[in-house]
Amino acid sequence: IAMALAGNARRDGAARRPAVALALLFSAACSLCGLLRTVGFVGTSPAAAPRGSLVARRVDIIQVPGGMKNGLKLLIDGSPYQVMSFLSKKQGKGVAITKTKVKDLFTGALSDKTFASGSKYEVVETEWVDATYSYYNEGDNTYVFMDTVNFEEMEMKADLLGPAAEWLTEGGIIEVEKYDGRQIQIRFKDDVIVKVESIVDTGRKDGSVVALLENGLKKQGPGYLKEGDSVLISQDNWEIKKRM
Repeated sequence: IAMALAGNARRDGAARRPAVALALLFSAACSLCGLLRTVGFVGTSPAAAPRGSLVARRVDIIQVPGGMKNGLKLLIDGSPYQVMSFLSKKQGKGVAITKTKVKDLFTGALSDKTFASGSKYEVVETEWVDATYSYYNEGDNTYVFMDTVNFEEMEMKADLLGPAAEWLTEGGIIEVEKYDGRQIQIRFKDDVIVKVESIVDTGRKDGSVVALLENGLKKQGPGYLKEGDSVLISQDNWEIKKRM
């Protein structure tokens, strides 16, 4: 189009010189538009971010003791920890400290840490992915899961799973929490419901009984439980919560 406009202008002589300028301007605009489209600014949509990627990382900071709470995940001395419990108190001369029990998210090990009042820590950002439980590798004491999206296998040491490992069923759907590309813990997407295989009367005054569950575990429960009942297991303490 630009070349046609310029050709017509030249044939018509000097009277058409403004048209030549217009044609050249139009040509330059088209070239610029093509360049912008090539680099992705015009007429294109940004590519979707890869699964689990952090497009714009926002760092959250908490201050002790006001920001402290159970379950909080913090970066302490370069390693990720989860606060399991804490207690804030004042010592002599009004100096406040916060004593905590924390879990190393990479090893599952528990330890005690003390924080000074006013100290600040970065909150750990994690992601959850859906997975299915595949099998237990007795040789190296690891549990193997499969990502339901990319079908990659994920291995986790038994120490990371804790009591949750006792309630896994083959093919069961769970969620795996990841930090910095590493698996750190799991949670069940659905309620944990199991059947009672048998009942043992404890003779206790409160009437409670011991229930042998289908996964081989024994749990204390209310006296009205009977063989064949289905019970809901609390994911907070892994005890019988109620009969279904």
